[in-house]
Amino acid sequence: MKSNVWLRHTWIALALLALCMLVAGALLYRSLWTRYDGALGQLEARSERLEGIVKSGPQIEALLGWSRDSWISVEDWATRIHPDGRDEVGKFCVSQSLAGVDHEADYRALTPTGDYIWIRDVVHVVRSNGEVEALIGFMFDISERKQTEEKLVKLQKELEELSFKDGLTGVANRRMFDSIIEQEWIAARRQQQPPSLIMIDIDHFKRFNDSYGHKVGDVTLQKVAAVLRSSIRTSDRLYRYGGEEFTIVFDGAEGDDAVALMERVRQSVARTQLTGKDGEPVGQV
Repeated sequence: MKSNVWLRHTWIALALLALCMLVAGALLYRSLWTRYDGALGQLEARSERLEGIVKSGPQIEALLGWSRDSWISVEDWATRIHPDGRDEVGKFCVSQSLAGVDHEADYRALTPTGDYIWIRDVVHVVRSNGEVEALIGFMFDISERKQTEEKLVKLQKELEELSFKDGLTGVANRRMFDSIIEQEWIAARRQQQPPSLIMIDIDHFKRFNDSYGHKVGDVTLQKVAAVLRSSIRTSDRLYRYGGEEFTIVFDGAEGDDAVALMERVRQSVARTQLTGKDGEPVGQV
């Protein structure tokens, strides 16, 4: 009875294995590996027992575009891994295989057209008498998932940038200023290049807003921010501190140099012509 149960389970396992090989591109390696040379893209056997790839699944050609008979040696697998990840993936897979541990790796695989697609290589280690006898690798196309991950990373970066950017003027906001000013001060002291900081406040802005409306006030803040940005050096940092207040950190400027930079900024803002809601001139800042 137990023998029949064992036999039935064995056939089920073999059937599932066959199904997996139909669904995914599967490679069967029979070898014992000791070293991976990333520069040469080769896998070397520890003994004479290296038989290379003894079987490839029927779907591997549909997956990667390479014919089944082109998968002859383990080197065919290694050299079709993108160079950026070949060394890392190869060493990882070899170490896990030698340890007899099932493992998986994500990497970009080369196609005959020269393009690369993201695949997940799931490797099962087959043992015989306590020793690694063979490896069965299943390859799955994960390009769509990788594209989604890249979009999420990009979106996360954009969200982080937005969290440190003033939505109205497009310059860095108070949160950004508070998060880096201490580090900037420490770095400046270490480099013995003290920065200078100025606070800018638009006079009578509340009265201006009440007279011409908040929409005109917003346009004015945008215009002032643009003038400030164009008046400073690329190494300087501009922040909207809050309301009608701005802050500029002049990098490595002190004394007369800082005063000259401040005066240049003040004159640029003072020359800025403001307009009302109908475009009529309403004076200068």
